[in-house]
Amino acid sequence: MSPAGTGPDDHVVTAPGDAWPRAELSPIARLRTLAGALPSSVLVERTIPDDFDAVWGYFSDMEQSLPSFDQAVGRFTITERTGTRLVARTRSPRLRIPFTFDVDLEPGWCWMTARSRVYAVGFAAERVGDQTRFAHLEAYTPPGPSWVRTILHRMLRHRHRALDHHVRADIDGLERAIIRLAPDRAPG
Repeated sequence: MSPAGTGPDDHVVTAPGDAWPRAELSPIARLRTLAGALPSSVLVERTIPDDFDAVWGYFSDMEQSLPSFDQAVGRFTITERTGTRLVARTRSPRLRIPFTFDVDLEPGWCWMTARSRVYAVGFAAERVGDQTRFAHLEAYTPPGPSWVRTILHRMLRHRHRALDHHVRADIDGLERAIIRLAPDRAPG
């Protein structure tokens, strides 16, 4: 079994002329690494019984997919797009507070950081035969000096259980939505 953060697609590359080796991580290994660096993060992984193209094709249509599987997202609107970099506005149906996110969206990888710098969201997917390994991370990322962040993380610790429940519900919702789109491939 591979150690956490490594997988069959992770490797170290040294090109001629490179002074230092360069590590290349799979999308899920990248997300695991970020989860390890963000103390308040919750990371959930699941194997979805559908192929990568179907899963990522559905997910990457974020204006449609996010509000359909994430109950905390009432609307997700992409306001700018430059290559793989997006700017998106989202509104929660409960809080009614708009958030602006900087988004990096590539095949199998999505990293979203709230412009307020208090929240980060990540998604990663990898092909596993004819199925897809999908990972989802959410984290509170309070700004400030490390001693302030330490205090805030302790104060937010009680929110960790709710965040864990939310992230698991998101993946459940994503899987249900994909199965609805392809009922002939539903498990069982």
